Amino acid sequence: MAIGYLPLLLVRQNFHLLRTSQRTVRLCRRFPELTEFLDYFNRNYLNANGSFPPQMWNVFDRTMDNRTNNSVESYHRIWNNAVAVRHPSLWTFIRCIKDQQSAIENSVEAVDNGEPTIKRRKKWRDLEDRFLRLRNEYNNGVRDVGQYWDAITHGIVQF
Repeated sequence: MAIGYLPLLLVRQNFHLLRTSQRTVRLCRRFPELTEFLDYFNRNYLNANGSFPPQMWNVFDRTMDNRTNNSVESYHRIWNNAVAVRHPSLWTFIRCIKDQQSAIENSVEAVDNGEPTIKRRKKWRDLEDRFLRLRNEYNNGVRDVGQYWDAITHGIVQF
């Protein structure tokens, strides 16, 4: 569901519209597990006292930020490749830390010298640009909330 991309004040209202739509009601009759899932989502993600209230996961105002944790995943991959064993000895561990420190210092120096940073894949840049454009169109009144939600959903499914 693309509900996390809706403005925070419209999340509960639009979830209710989704939940009570004829299509969802038909799907719930066909697949009772869907009803259980929607109830679970409502309890845990929409309820203010739930485990994860909308303020925690809503990304409408964060679409301009880099939303991925690819940099963290990349660092973990680099670290695991550098260590290369499950349980390194203390000396291997210390050598890896020194090597990583040196690599990080070199990266920082390169950025300070104006060298280009590693770019995200075009696919993710395009998706980010699309979400930003859609959000701006919604904020400027070009799209209503239904058109915005449909376009965001299509963008998520497409990628």
